[in-house]
Amino acid sequence: MKVVHQLARSGVIESVRGKGGGIRLAREPDEIRIGQIVRVSEGAAPIVECLSGDAATCRIAPVCKLTAVLSRGFETLYATLDETTLADLVSSPRGLKALLVRT
Repeated sequence: MKVVHQLARSGVIESVRGKGGGIRLAREPDEIRIGQIVRVSEGAAPIVECLSGDAATCRIAPVCKLTAVLSRGFETLYATLDETTLADLVSSPRGLKALLVRT
């Protein structure tokens, strides 16, 4: 529910109360970037503590080379996610529907 609430606050989905209520997309699938969904779902906290900018979180932070590697990696990850829309992921739903339909 927390993720649904955050997605609704960010304008990705709409939440409808009452009979027949539920959730639905607030925008067209081709306007929703996967990077936005992941950022909203993950929150503002850094994915790993050493990327928080607080050197006190890790004893070796002042000399650690992994921090730069992780930063570049996450930048690349989010850049790739930002290139992809929800529409891209559901452009051929036939196979997905077959897997999700209960028999």
